[in-house]
Amino acid sequence: MRLKRFIILCISIGIPFLVSFSSEDYQTGVIELEEASLYFLNLPDGEATLIKTPQKGYYLINTASAYSKDALFDKLKHLHIKKIEGLFLTEETDQYAENAGAIIEEFEVSDLYLSNHSTLRSHYSELDVNLHLLKENDFINLESDLSVKVLATNSGGAMTLLLNYGETTILYMGIDDPVHDLMIQHHQLNPNIIKVANFGQGYSPSEELLQACDPHVGIVFHEKNELVNEDIINRLEQFWIDVYQLKQVGTTIVRMNKNDYEIIP
Repeated sequence: MRLKRFIILCISIGIPFLVSFSSEDYQTGVIELEEASLYFLNLPDGEATLIKTPQKGYYLINTASAYSKDALFDKLKHLHIKKIEGLFLTEETDQYAENAGAIIEEFEVSDLYLSNHSTLRSHYSELDVNLHLLKENDFINLESDLSVKVLATNSGGAMTLLLNYGETTILYMGIDDPVHDLMIQHHQLNPNIIKVANFGQGYSPSEELLQACDPHVGIVFHEKNELVNEDIINRLEQFWIDVYQLKQVGTTIVRMNKNDYEIIP
């Protein structure tokens, strides 16, 4: 893969590079670094991504389905997390949001971020949490140099986000639609990492979007009893993108400093 080829090249010409640690080390809290990290959590069904800020605050994007509740809670508690500052829901179907209420209560979530087209806003307004309805181009500063920008929303309550820390950007796709892909192209992004929408089962990302963005890494979550669209995987690989299907490789961590990032599968 591209990262492995880069490491081999560094060794051959004597350039130092960041030493890789195992994801087990990160998950047990052995390594404590003043850097931001993303944990793309491998769960039995659905999507959840944990953000660790440089000041060791935590945010969560999506909560997976009820089928994954025990696995999700075990992973969060294994990381010794007692509080989650904010929760983003990029979709409102079960595989993304079914554990939202339980997460808000168990981890004392302060802020809940939904699309301005959310169909469940009245339900969440009953919870003890600050509710934020996001629209296109809204910007949320999580911490110094760590931010989330809303690139697009749709009528079904879905959102596509852009996460940024220093020189590293992650295109977090929540909408699987060719018109949406065309709109994202117009932002003229150059993300390092793309989180594929809809568990890699649908249309996105299009060939045109990949050509315009040129990401290096693709992340694909797993939905129980559903198969990934192999055309999507082949499309990603044709653009020399390192594809991490979490069902196959497990929880994948992106460790970031302000200048670079490292993938830890």
